[in-house]
Amino acid sequence: MHTVLHLHWRPADGPAQAPTILIWAETNEAPQPVRQRGRLAAQPRPRSHPFALADGAALRRFLQLFDATMISGRAEPFALHLPSSRTGPLPSPELTHPWELDTAHLFLAPWQITGLRLPPASALSFLHHLYRGEGPERPALGADILFWRKAFDLVLEILAQQHYVPSLASTASADAPFRAIWQPVWDGGDLPRRLRRLAEAMPPLCRAGAEADGDEPAPHQLLRAFVEQNCDLLVRSGSNDAPHRIVYLHNRACAAAWLKALVSDEATVPASSNRLYEFAAEMKAWQRNLAPIGDTGFAIALRLHPPPQSSDNGHFHVPASGWRIDYLLQAREEPTLLAPAESVWQAPGESLILAEHRFVRPQEKLLAGLGQAANLFPPIERSLQDPTPTHVDLNTTEVYEFLRQAAPALKQSGFALILPQWWEEAAARLGLRIYLTPLTPAPPDVAHDPESSRRPISYRWELALGDTILTRQAFTELVALRSPLVQKAGRWLRLDPEQIEAAARFLDRQSFEGRMDLQQALRVALGLDNKIDISGLPVERVITEGWLTEVIASLSQGDEAMRQAAQPAALHGALRPYQRFGFAWLHRHRQLGLGACLADDMGLGKSIQAIALLLQEQAEMQGLPAATLLICPTSLLGNWRREFERFAPGLRLFIHHGSERPRAADLAAVAARHDVLLTSYTLARRDAEALEQTHWYGLILDEAQKIKNPETLVAQAVQRFSAHFRLALTGTPVENRLTELWSIFNFLNRGYLGSYNSFNKHFALPIERYQDQPAAERLARMVKPFILRRLKSDPNVIQDLPDRQEMKVYCTLSEEQAALYQRVVDEGLPRIADLRGRARRLHIFNLLTRLKQVLNHPLHYLRAIADASPLPETLSRRSGKLDRLTEMLEEVLDVGDRALIFTQFAEMGHLLTEHLQQQFDRPVLYLHGRVPAARRQAMITHFQEDPHAPSLFVLTLQTGGLGLNLTAANHVFHFDRWWNPAVERQASDRAYRIGQTRNVQIHQFITAGTLEEAIDELLERKKGLAEAIIGEDEGWLADLSDADLSALLQLDKDRV
Repeated sequence: MHTVLHLHWRPADGPAQAPTILIWAETNEAPQPVRQRGRLAAQPRPRSHPFALADGAALRRFLQLFDATMISGRAEPFALHLPSSRTGPLPSPELTHPWELDTAHLFLAPWQITGLRLPPASALSFLHHLYRGEGPERPALGADILFWRKAFDLVLEILAQQHYVPSLASTASADAPFRAIWQPVWDGGDLPRRLRRLAEAMPPLCRAGAEADGDEPAPHQLLRAFVEQNCDLLVRSGSNDAPHRIVYLHNRACAAAWLKALVSDEATVPASSNRLYEFAAEMKAWQRNLAPIGDTGFAIALRLHPPPQSSDNGHFHVPASGWRIDYLLQAREEPTLLAPAESVWQAPGESLILAEHRFVRPQEKLLAGLGQAANLFPPIERSLQDPTPTHVDLNTTEVYEFLRQAAPALKQSGFALILPQWWEEAAARLGLRIYLTPLTPAPPDVAHDPESSRRPISYRWELALGDTILTRQAFTELVALRSPLVQKAGRWLRLDPEQIEAAARFLDRQSFEGRMDLQQALRVALGLDNKIDISGLPVERVITEGWLTEVIASLSQGDEAMRQAAQPAALHGALRPYQRFGFAWLHRHRQLGLGACLADDMGLGKSIQAIALLLQEQAEMQGLPAATLLICPTSLLGNWRREFERFAPGLRLFIHHGSERPRAADLAAVAARHDVLLTSYTLARRDAEALEQTHWYGLILDEAQKIKNPETLVAQAVQRFSAHFRLALTGTPVENRLTELWSIFNFLNRGYLGSYNSFNKHFALPIERYQDQPAAERLARMVKPFILRRLKSDPNVIQDLPDRQEMKVYCTLSEEQAALYQRVVDEGLPRIADLRGRARRLHIFNLLTRLKQVLNHPLHYLRAIADASPLPETLSRRSGKLDRLTEMLEEVLDVGDRALIFTQFAEMGHLLTEHLQQQFDRPVLYLHGRVPAARRQAMITHFQEDPHAPSLFVLTLQTGGLGLNLTAANHVFHFDRWWNPAVERQASDRAYRIGQTRNVQIHQFITAGTLEEAIDELLERKKGLAEAIIGEDEGWLADLSDADLSALLQLDKDRV
């Protein structure tokens, strides 16, 4: 089932009423909508929405996916006016569905919907937890919900910045004429513009609840009501812990009643009506003083001028005078359009016209505004002694007070400020510099000289103000000037009191110099910036010297040596240019003693680049000194075995798998006799104690996202394994949370990103929760030298790729599959010798079919021989093929690609579709022989032309293998094999044909150690004669001799 969740919000009808908030949902588990015939009614009555979820309990379960403690009200009907056609309401774009809809003539029509009423507090809790709901049943989110979440973010921002004030609002009731409310300060600042822009982006569905007269609420009014009502709700609910002196006020005065109403659930102000009206008038007068200065057309601007530049002979000095604030009028729409106060006082009449802008009563407003400015910055009052003030002269101390204290308050009050650029520059303040200087003539090469990695870099801290390095004596002289602003060489610099104290503490430190290793130096060079404080002072600059600068650049961007690197001579096969670069990049990290993460897109050859690294190490060291431990998912053991056999037959490989695998001391002896020990994550956890006893030469994790959760036993196990170098291979270094990246980095370069708690505090929470851009940029800068990620669409990659890549994916049998396979062979193979002619051929076909079913999934075979086998909750971990397909499709979906999955069995197609829909919580298209022709074309058109269509399309080989154009996909998976290359090629051509604009990757699944691998090897040996040998079907297999057939079908336990 695919479900889209919606939220309908309608403002309160009256002051004492609560807003109407209803959760409703669309589902694709409804039948094909019926087309309405005949004449359409001019004013139709609401009809029942055909695919809106009417089950209140189901809606409640969806809510609890986001917040298990959610409190909701009753389910109730309501009406929405939705875009409609003769087949009914149009589904929202987020809903994937199989229906054929009439969209020729669209109109608005009312539809009756069942919704779950939410109390306002529950609605806000739901919006707050909106992005936390996870799990296979998580519904898609409609555009209306996402919009209200953005509006909720605006509410939170208003509260965080304290842009709200207490107020009184009149009601229509004579008994209770006023309510105490908290309201946003709408005037001044950026809030009006942001509200307007957000209102312009409001989806029509948010306004679909038309009133009886048919009028839609205006977006701006609806959004403003949402913000105001929820701002009041959150401030009021947060005031439940208000001081007792407020809550328990017994004073009968209006102010006391108003204060109590502000912090209680009952907002009505109980007070004498006459006195209350007087209090309301006083409140309005107070609020007028809070209103921004100027009007909608112009603002009063204050421009600060520094003193004229004077000769200082390179010393810090403080001019005695010369600062001035000029008064101007500034056009709000054109901030560069300024009218000096002189022209205001000289303007005749009641208006001033400047460049087609008309300022009404400018003299009166300028004078009134300056009076208010004087309340915030008293020195302005001196200029008001003049009836036509134009400026005020200031000394340096007053200027600092203006910039540091008054300017923020003036700006919030609506004044426009034109300040010197240096005021906000970090370089104009006290700050720290750190110099990182290599102590060796060349970077470390730990492979040949392990001692070279021992603290080869020195560091030195310095205190600076502007371009001047401050010694202790220079700092003392600077402090003696007793000025918060000083000038040197025509440049103004600021000395904040707290920074002077921090600098004094810094200078009292005993050590400013030391040594560090390369990983520490990279962490300092890339992780420190002017947003980071050390002892209360910002890090103004990090200066790298010598080869360290070159190392950072080469690891982050590559260099010519990497681009021109030759591949290892022992590698069987040719690396593409981007793969040579990748292997050289990995080798550079190995030389420097740093872990690295190769995160290339699926299909770009991460495994061959890792193998090339091992071969290069073998060549340089004239033999690997110890075994490398390579850990991968169980489903990839066969694939890695074939990669080593194909590309590096000279490396001695041992597969640590199966019940007869060596334990404890025997494992160490086996490792000593091999170059690579290959095992699975499952066994790495089970055999962790034995694997810890060996100091490995290298430790490589494939599909390294398997350790994304540092709390899992397998992640903790691999962290304990010791190795000379570490390498992670993954197509998805971050799937859901940034802490997954920390876990991989803690494996590669322990401590580089700090502790888990430190990373959470400084990166994960600021970036994920608050979209902290500086923190995101800092993290990206820090990890860039250690992660190499190329996509198929990258210009430097796509030119190296063939338009059509065919790749064999070797999968591993599960224990259940291996037992079933052996049983089927043992039962079926002996009968072949007793059969002849047609009976022999039929028996062989049946035997091959049963074995294919076992290799697909045990349930596929079991349901074929006993149709009553129930469908379990999950199909995972029972089939090596299915597990590997799921892993690969996860990468496909992560990068926004689309895929076709072919199987020759309709039953397996059903199992695949059910599994993938459950696994990825998204619909999957399935085309098989029983799909009617009209429905078939609708599915193809939907997949090809609709950007919101499902990304996965399962097809049976016989139905989808010919004549279809499915170029929206750029991946083709052959889940089971039809041993005829021509037939598989025709199926692959559904995606690789005219109209395809991307490279197509074709993945052929082969189960290692079974008939699939044996037949594939046979066809490879006779590739040139393949089509002549096998004809158009698999009948050629039945013509093999008993001995040849037995050799093909037997389970090779050494390769399973």
